[in-house]
Amino acid sequence: MAEKTYYWIKLQMDFFKSPAVRLLRRMSGGDTYAVIYLEMILLSLENGGYIYFTGIGKDFSEELGLILEEQQVDVEFLLTFLNAKHLIEYSDEDASAFRFADDVTEGLVGKESSSAKRVRAYRKRQKALQSNSDVTGRNVEKEKEKELELDLEQESEQEKESGADQTAQRADLPAPSVSLENEFDLIWNQYPNKKGKKQAFAHYKIWRKQSIKHTNDYLLERLRLYQQDLAANKWKQPMNGSTWFNGRFDDDYQAPSANRHANGFALEDRDVADDDLPW
Repeated sequence: MAEKTYYWIKLQMDFFKSPAVRLLRRMSGGDTYAVIYLEMILLSLENGGYIYFTGIGKDFSEELGLILEEQQVDVEFLLTFLNAKHLIEYSDEDASAFRFADDVTEGLVGKESSSAKRVRAYRKRQKALQSNSDVTGRNVEKEKEKELELDLEQESEQEKESGADQTAQRADLPAPSVSLENEFDLIWNQYPNKKGKKQAFAHYKIWRKQSIKHTNDYLLERLRLYQQDLAANKWKQPMNGSTWFNGRFDDDYQAPSANRHANGFALEDRDVADDDLPW
């Protein structure tokens, strides 16, 4: 019978005080993200810190949402956040697997073989019970304990060798993508009225996590149309950034037609009889 291995995570005292977790929890729904974060760490234990995409869902976020019974939009946002903060690293260009960074799992994840568990339980019993056995009986027990400890040492050596192989496989991982904040700054630097940046960024984050179709390319195109609208309508003042990023980028921006007077009346090309002239 194959020997069982038990996995666990033990939270360090400063886990919830780490900058990344604090920033995550300050967001709307941050406590949910923190729970999903821990669930994903637990899910990766049996694979040496890796999570693999098996194709059950259309993409990683949908598949993990099904496995963890969480909302896909929350999983998608969390994966983007962890990738931007270098807390996870994708293993290839098609993103078929990712692993948690070493500083995430170091000292946090542990495992114990069934033989190690027996040694620990045996020692606990020995400490709790007062033995009245003779010298021969005590020697027998000591021999059993030595055998168990030898099993534990052999397993420890095997784990070290396995860990070395996994470390070699993790080399040359691609660099993580640009962070959400940097993508926002790319648009903000081009926006004409830089008022309410904090609120604008909050609206931007919510909009981005609502759908994978909500991209920077779309917003940059809407900003280009808005700038053309402002240039064609000099009387308009640019909206505050916090207002535009709160859904106003989807307004209908139309430059005035070339056949309009400045007063707004349309010019029409038509024949006019001499009798209709006022002079």
